[in-house]
This record gives sequence, C-alpha cells and structure tokens, in this order.
Amino acid sequence: MLRDNLLSEIFTDFDESIFSDGSIDPMGLRIIWTSIGSKIFHNKLNTISTDIKFYTLNLFHHYLLQKCISEDEDSVNKLIRKKPYYNKSDLFEGLVIFLENLLTNATFNVGDSSLMVPGKNKLGNLKRNDAKKQTVEKISVNRDKGILVRQYLLGIHGRHKGPFQQMGVFNENAEDIYNNPNIWKEAADIFKTKPWKEAADLLTDLIKNKLLKSNTKSGSFIEYKVEDILTQDITEKYVALLNKEIYYKDSIRTFWLNRLGLNQDTAGTLYKEYLKQTSKEINYQKIIVNANKASNDQFLGAINAIEPLLTLIDKCINRILSAATVDIDPVLISFIDQWLNKNEVDENKIKSYLSVTYINQEAINRLQKLLDIYTAAKKVDKPAEHFIIHLIKYHQDIMKSRGNLHWVSIGTDNKISVHRSNYISNQYLAYLESKGWVNSYYLPTVHSLHKGLVNETA
Repeated sequence: MLRDNLLSEIFTDFDESIFSDGSIDPMGLRIIWTSIGSKIFHNKLNTISTDIKFYTLNLFHHYLLQKCISEDEDSVNKLIRKKPYYNKSDLFEGLVIFLENLLTNATFNVGDSSLMVPGKNKLGNLKRNDAKKQTVEKISVNRDKGILVRQYLLGIHGRHKGPFQQMGVFNENAEDIYNNPNIWKEAADIFKTKPWKEAADLLTDLIKNKLLKSNTKSGSFIEYKVEDILTQDITEKYVALLNKEIYYKDSIRTFWLNRLGLNQDTAGTLYKEYLKQTSKEINYQKIIVNANKASNDQFLGAINAIEPLLTLIDKCINRILSAATVDIDPVLISFIDQWLNKNEVDENKIKSYLSVTYINQEAINRLQKLLDIYTAAKKVDKPAEHFIIHLIKYHQDIMKSRGNLHWVSIGTDNKISVHRSNYISNQYLAYLESKGWVNSYYLPTVHSLHKGLVNETA
C-alpha cells in the first residue's frame, strides 16, 4: 500500500507549480526564457499542464457542458441572471468544478492507488480527519467549492484554461466560451466511441435532468449529496476514462497536435527534431541546436544566442550560493574565471535579439543588464571579483523588486553572507562547471504530451 503524500496533510495535493519567483529564481531569468518559449508555442504550453489525459478530460467535460447547454437553453436561462448564478460564467464554471469533484470522488471510491486526479489525496485526508465537512458529503455547482482549496486554479479546468483559450478551444468572452462549432464537432467525433460514449450518456443525463433542473431552494447553489448522485455505474464508466490506452487514438493525436501547433512554424520544427531522438535520455539542448542548424529559424537563433549567457549566470550564482561561501576566495575566483574565459556567449548575437519580436520588454531590460555585467567584468583587472560583486547586487535588486528577502549579500570588505545556501556535492559541482544549458524552453512539456499520445511500447 502506498503511503499518502505527507505534504497533503498540510497543503492540498502536492503541486510543484505553486511558487513565487523569489522561491526558485534568484536572478529573475525565468521571465527571459519563458518569453521566448511562449512566442514559439504561442502560450499554448506551460510547465504544469503536461498530461494529455487531463487536456482530453477537460475537453470532454466542456464538450458535455456545451452539448447540454446548447440542447437545453431554457433550463440555463431559468438559472442565470439571479443569485447565485449572476451570469453564464458563474454557472458554467460551477458545473465544470462539479464534474471534477465527481470524478475525484469516483476515483477515490475505486481504491486504485495508481489512478490519480487532482484532489484525490486531499479527499482521502478529509474523509479520515473531517468526514462531516461539506466538501466530503456534498458536491456543489460552485466554482469556489472544489475539493482543493484553489480548485478553480489548480484543478483540471484551471490548469488548462489559459492554453485552451490560446488554442481557440475557448472564446475569451466568458459568457460565450463555446462559440467555435468546429471544435465541438471534432470533440463529438472523438467522444462517440467507447468508453467515452458510455460515460457521456450517463453524465449528460445527470447534467440535463438533475443539475439543470434542480429543485434547489431559490438563491442557493445547486448541490447534491455524493451518495445520491455517484452511482456504481457512473463510477465505473467515469474511472474508465483514466486508462492511458484510450488516448493512443489517431483522432485524439491529430486534434491535439493541430491545436497545440506542433505541426507548423517553429514549434513544428522543434517537434520534428524531437521525434528524431532515439535515446531514453532526451537531450533538449541538442534538439534546439540541431533544429536551428536545419532551419535557420529566427526564434531558435534567439535561443542559441541567449541561452549560453543565461546558463552562465545561473550556474555562477548557484556556485556563489554554496554553503561554504564566506568571501571571494581563490577557489570561487577560479570557478568564475573558468566561466568568464571559456563560454559560448556572443555579445553581438545577443544584442541582435534584444527586440520585442523575440522577448518581451521586461525580459529585454533584464537581459541587457546581465549582458552589461558580463561585458564590464571582461574589461577590468579583476574580472571574477567584479562579476561576483555585481551579480550579487543584481540579485538583491531583483529580490527587492519582488518584495522578497535576498539569498546572499556582500559587504564592503567583500565578505559574503549566504542566507539561503546550496549544498554543492562533487556531482553538483561537475554540473555547475559543465557548459550544458540550464533551460529547455517547454520541450519537457512537449515530451510529456507526446508520451501520452503515442504508445511507444506497442
């Protein structure tokens, strides 16, 4: 029996995306590489929505809602424009949270530890420790009543809302999000076969005949006891949708490759190069470099110019943040000198990409300051010392602008105080000394999504 995630005793389900920049990005580099990556993938990819199963389940939920709402507009109109559903968005978002909570309850009830959905661990803890809590006993058509504390942001819909808008699955007008008929025609073709159809029939009946025709007291949110709506049939049919084998279908693969833009432009060039990789250990740097050589693409050129500097900055600051650092000693100077003297940074190439065509204005400002620190250090008598001092000062400025405490400070006598340190093992030191890139520009997300679409063991 697997142990429950101990973090869920305190927080909601563990979620590595919950951070402030100040907690993981001491030099403010994230805004630079994500700016380029977002332009390449047109904001359709991120680092937290990486499972094609949840992309498709979210599409399925909204397909159900679009179908029920279009077929029963009168019931919708009777519910909206008054408390508690003041507009369509209130109702639609409440309905999708309802479905997510229903799926979570169904998955929990099956008792299979290999099946995971957002909120499952949290529900288990609530059942053990607070079984009378409303979110345990009832499910509401209310965007603010998810099993997760921030279900609307961290649930299946929340994680995919932005990408769905960028892909054109959703209209940005919250009152008319289902206005692309071609999307829902394609979705209907995907979900007309087993096991989707069986689940769709049951859930459509639930939405139309219970949720949209609820006898809930006027002014109250629609809600039901879990035991009154989660039948064994719904549980079995719903949980069947978590079987990864059902996602290896041409219709699903074609839909997502087209919507994610992985068949065209720079994203398509990268994906084509990614597909050539045969090793289990994917080398994202190699993919980008080779794709750039093959295509001479301007965005890939930007990455190849900018990433060597970002890597230099990232690895140098992490070496400075060693628990053993107390001053600018010969060992630290030697490490910094190695990076300043032996790297692939081309100042002129970087300058040619300091344009909003490639990165946003804030990223340009940060990149220019970092480049200035680097070029100034190369011109003085003590380059390593100059670089360290100004790198730390830049870090302090970044953290101050965020309202966060800085991780490291330096005195007038060049004594260094590390307030949030790294333990640098021999293996980690070898990584810091290597010239391998730090950032991979959403290619791990591409890799993860691809694995969900293709049965490579077949």
